[in-house]
Amino acid sequence: MTIIYNQPASSYFAIDALSASGAKLLNRSAAHYLHNKENPAKPSAAQMFGTLVHSLVLEPETVNALYAASPKFDKRTNAGKAGFAEFEAANAGKTVIDLDDFQRAQRAATAVLDHPTAGALLALAQHREVTVLFERYGVQCKARIDAVFDSTVLDLKTTRDASPAAFARSCAAYQYHAQATHYIYAAEESGLIREDTEDETRFFFVAVESLEPHNVAVYELTAADHLAGHNLMVKAAKVYQSLSDPHQWRGYPEAVTTIALPWNGGFDAE
Repeated sequence: MTIIYNQPASSYFAIDALSASGAKLLNRSAAHYLHNKENPAKPSAAQMFGTLVHSLVLEPETVNALYAASPKFDKRTNAGKAGFAEFEAANAGKTVIDLDDFQRAQRAATAVLDHPTAGALLALAQHREVTVLFERYGVQCKARIDAVFDSTVLDLKTTRDASPAAFARSCAAYQYHAQATHYIYAAEESGLIREDTEDETRFFFVAVESLEPHNVAVYELTAADHLAGHNLMVKAAKVYQSLSDPHQWRGYPEAVTTIALPWNGGFDAE
């Protein structure tokens, strides 16, 4: 088991171990996981925005070194193209963010910190943005935890809709429940959770909307959701273990498979 503080995100992503995000791909197919490993996708605008909000909330002292807020340049003109190129060169090594988006991220971060529940929880954080390497499910694992204190793990999420019903759908779609369970294991096995407490480890999502009015909510999953998340991680670990077998089929099942629709179409027979 290893704990790493202040690790660059690029170094974390390079570690060969099972993560919650990797589990999501593995649970789709080994082929998807291996393709992403060899051809990592560039972060989307929404992902870059979320990463910036993370930095502003959890590690504000790093923002100036990592990001540059770009003023408006009219790239339809030669002068605008030259001005933007000069700005990029002056900020080499930094992630360039449009000034409007940078200011929007600042407003979202402020909304989180000003929220009576989210802000109070984050103020208690004893460990922030910490990497944990550990063994679970019979494989080497990794996790990058946003914040931990006492017997509580926090994870900050930016989302278009943080209302209860919409965020529950996001949890199911993006397998956030697997991440929650995985991070609890990481915090417990690394000792980040206080050993002198008998309280059960709790995991809270702090969800903030990426657009105005930047509403914020704090959510906790049910025990059944955590069990389902655990099962997803166990399933992913089995596929992860098979990656070393060159004869293992990487895609979807080869045989004809019967499927069932997740809902009734609602049509009555005539």
